[in-house]
Amino acid sequence: TYNNDLYYRYDAEPINVKNIFQLFQQVTIGNDVWVGRNAVIMDGLTIGDGSIVAAGAVVTHDVPPYAIVAGVPARVVKYRFWKKIIEKLLNLKWWDLDEKLLDDLPYDVEESIDVLNQRKSNFYENSFPV
Repeated sequence: TYNNDLYYRYDAEPINVKNIFQLFQQVTIGNDVWVGRNAVIMDGLTIGDGSIVAAGAVVTHDVPPYAIVAGVPARVVKYRFWKKIIEKLLNLKWWDLDEKLLDDLPYDVEESIDVLNQRKSNFYENSFPV
């Protein structure tokens, strides 16, 4: 008889397919991340918030927030924003905000950050009156 629960490797004992992911460390992918087609991310790595992993890249190291990585092995090609803007975006954590706050934002990133910070403070002041 054939047992569907087992996967046989010629160099090891049979392993239970249901538990195969226990052999690998978890990959952590941040918010607002884009991963291109056929990209490979090695186990145990962290892809920072806002990062872009190019198509076909092989990521062998952690990717910092808002970095664009490409190549084999993947290297930081550039960052999406200046360091000051990256810090503001990470502090803002816009992906956790109420969707209503994200409507009709200006096109400029710095201006959008300022508008969101203002909306955020107004929203929470009005949501939880003292």
